[in-house]
Amino acid sequence: MAQIDLPAAETDDDSELAALRAELEHQRTENAAKERQLDRYAADLRATSRRERQRARELSESYMATVRALAGAVEARDAYTAHHGDRVTAYGIELAAASGLEIADESELECAFLLHDIGKVAIPDGILFKAGTLDPQEREVIESTDGQFDPAVLAAFATIPDERIEEIRRSLH
Repeated sequence: MAQIDLPAAETDDDSELAALRAELEHQRTENAAKERQLDRYAADLRATSRRERQRARELSESYMATVRALAGAVEARDAYTAHHGDRVTAYGIELAAASGLEIADESELECAFLLHDIGKVAIPDGILFKAGTLDPQEREVIESTDGQFDPAVLAAFATIPDERIEEIRRSLH
């Protein structure tokens, strides 16, 4: 069989076409590798996001447990007020909803209601448990404690902005 001589232009075209095909295959291989890498990054990001959501839930639960423990410590000083914070919280959230208030962050509201009597921890037992009417000096101790202690304690709860702490404190007593 005789070999056919192709013109130089066709040979150059074939070489160029072969080179382009090789380059295209190389690009496809690189793109596939990059796509696999992006898939791994996306999977890692989804896993990280799930872990962060779980940690945020755990932190929120821990935060509320701490608030409840602090409210319980306040109530433990006075058996007469047992579960008072829970009742105030339940009624307060219901009243807020019934009055049409938009409750953007119910947990913030719940914390405020639970901690509404936090100032009691700074009131001397002789005043807190007094059976009769308070005299003017005792009344002054309660009022000054309510005005000075609550924001300092509530400020430790960093999720509640300072201006909301003052607003919450004023609205509760």
